[in-house]
Amino acid sequence: MISDRVVRLKSDYAAHGLRTCVEAVLLVELFKHPHVLLLQYRNSIFKLPGGRLRPGESDIEGLKRKLASKLSVNENVLVPGLEVGECIGMWWKPNFETLMYPFLPPNVKHPKVSLVTHLHTMNIGVLI
Repeated sequence: MISDRVVRLKSDYAAHGLRTCVEAVLLVELFKHPHVLLLQYRNSIFKLPGGRLRPGESDIEGLKRKLASKLSVNENVLVPGLEVGECIGMWWKPNFETLMYPFLPPNVKHPKVSLVTHLHTMNIGVLI
């Protein structure tokens, strides 16, 4: 199963090059306390919202598109009240393993995946 994933990642890399992904840390204030919004997949996996960028798409535009598809009823409508924040982290995969590093090792000339994390704030009235 893992080898199938590695084969798929290698073929994607050969066709498209570096795979760029984005995630959002969504801060929501509820009762004067900040909460981080996570998405639940299956029963026990929680992830930050985001995903892979399309070729030529900027981080901000791709993240807005991903958030609209995951948080909005209508996929084509952007989430109102979403304030795009600053980049708070960048992670790298130097090869096709599952581990990501917060730095690009100096011996790696062609990383396989980059993940950019942005901070966002949302008005709670948007979610209710």
